[in-house]
Amino acid sequence: MKKLLFFACIASCLITSCDKIEPPYIADNNETDTTLCPVPSFPSFSNPQKKVLLEEFTGHKCPNCPSGAAVIHSLLENYPNKLFAVAIHAGFFATADASGDFTANYIIPEGEELATYFNVIFNPIAMINRKKFNNEFLINPGDWNTAISNIITEQPKMYLQILSQQRAQDSSYCIHTKVNFLENMQGNFNLCVIITEDSVASPQKTNDAVNYPSGVITDYKHQHVFRKSLSGTWGKSIATGNVYADSSYIQTYRLILNPAWQPEHLDIISFVYNTDTEEIIQVEKTSLIP
Repeated sequence: MKKLLFFACIASCLITSCDKIEPPYIADNNETDTTLCPVPSFPSFSNPQKKVLLEEFTGHKCPNCPSGAAVIHSLLENYPNKLFAVAIHAGFFATADASGDFTANYIIPEGEELATYFNVIFNPIAMINRKKFNNEFLINPGDWNTAISNIITEQPKMYLQILSQQRAQDSSYCIHTKVNFLENMQGNFNLCVIITEDSVASPQKTNDAVNYPSGVITDYKHQHVFRKSLSGTWGKSIATGNVYADSSYIQTYRLILNPAWQPEHLDIISFVYNTDTEEIIQVEKTSLIP
């Protein structure tokens, strides 16, 4: 029920489309006008690799969260172009105040929905590919590296490609994701396409009393901030049942930027997950501005 509700809701500022292409490709049932965002040709690919998504639940009122962000920074350096991160500001620690240090509001409905569904109670905590670690989706910072290393050496089952194109007519962006299935698979698979922003400056609580006696980092730079989901909280169904190797699927969205965002700091993250298990099968990231 949670996913059916969100499939029914599409933001008015988005135009979605699915390119219907010839067999052996998967044909989408939602044939939407692609006049504003014509589907481009994707380059050929080689040497596919397994990639991993870390979804951190955080908040600017969480004093332990700067140390969690430092762990993520180190992990991203250890796994370049194979690990990607999104910071989901949700729950009590992310609430915005009417005045004072914490007036910034990074909460979005999709982030709150995820935090509620996965029963997030404290921060920082993260999911690694939404795969259970010690029988739990939510993983403490001390176990993030182990959870990543358990996954990242797997053979990839999909290869994702993302193309971003700015429209000269209105400065919106056409975002295209192609999902290439590398082997025969069975299951129900959804595609999610989200926008994150780096280097967003606003105060952050900290437990570093030595360097910040006030308990607040006033010029803190928030990274990987979850700004928007183009596909709703639970994504768009792209395949059900048996899926064959060499099948592919293309999904297009048109994004109109929020004027408060910094386009040069925006990234697109696309990922496919199995709705039966919640596990993310593959993920890819690219800058909004190529």
